[in-house]
Amino acid sequence: MKRVLSGVVGLLMACWWLAGIAVAAEPQQITNDGRLKQDPVFTGRGEQIVYSAQDESPQLVLRRLNLDDSRNERLRPDSTLPEFRPCYSSDQNVFSFLQMTGNDVLQLKVELPLQQRTLSIPASKKTVSHGTITPDGQEVVYSAAGQIYSQAIDKGETKQLTQTVGRNNHPSVSPDGHRIAFSSSRDGDYEIYTMNRDGSDLRRLTDSRGLDIRPAWSADGQWLAFTTARHGDYEIYAMRFDGSDAQRLTHNPERDDYASWHPDGERLVVVTERGGATDLVLVAFEP
Repeated sequence: MKRVLSGVVGLLMACWWLAGIAVAAEPQQITNDGRLKQDPVFTGRGEQIVYSAQDESPQLVLRRLNLDDSRNERLRPDSTLPEFRPCYSSDQNVFSFLQMTGNDVLQLKVELPLQQRTLSIPASKKTVSHGTITPDGQEVVYSAAGQIYSQAIDKGETKQLTQTVGRNNHPSVSPDGHRIAFSSSRDGDYEIYTMNRDGSDLRRLTDSRGLDIRPAWSADGQWLAFTTARHGDYEIYAMRFDGSDAQRLTHNPERDDYASWHPDGERLVVVTERGGATDLVLVAFEP
């Protein structure tokens, strides 16, 4: 009898433990309008999320979501041009985004509120993408025509960091400013790589049959989240900064994409597609 009771208790405890995992792993939906979204980033201490979303006119706008009271508003309500891919420096004093002009030309805009000026990085038609700012706010790193460049914000000096076959996209600078993670198709399909801020010491971190794109650093620099198609659809994975200990974070028959870390490193915001609707969810992370 004691043996039977012990087995029942053990089974109940196991079920309770598994149920707890299921609850913890369930993403928390934080928008519900179903409109196309992309590029979410946490701002400040993680109390707000800035992202780009489908709108009437212009067709893509920057929005700001307050997590405390769910207040959602346009970040730049006076803009009449499509804007997307927001990025902030660590101190929030430098802000960049991509803007599409009426001639279908993409420009990387860098706002410096303290200096009351805006820097524009012009480009050839439809070539600039994926701009990001170094944590110290001194440089902007971006991809153009399939290669990655850095430009000093004050001096305007530009350096080409990659020069390869294929395309190099989605640069993301580590919190200490020393490494750049990016995706590259130089070896066939897209994989995740890192390199020093000057383009040296290249390291390949992934080797999967499906594409791996959009790496994003955790605040402590120990983890990289990324989008992968290794299972057929788009899912979110996380791995250590050296490519080890890869972990699957989402399980969705449709699309999970555009992962970005909360400053506490315990959750990420992800763009998820379910039933054809696109919304933001928070996904828990436990190393």
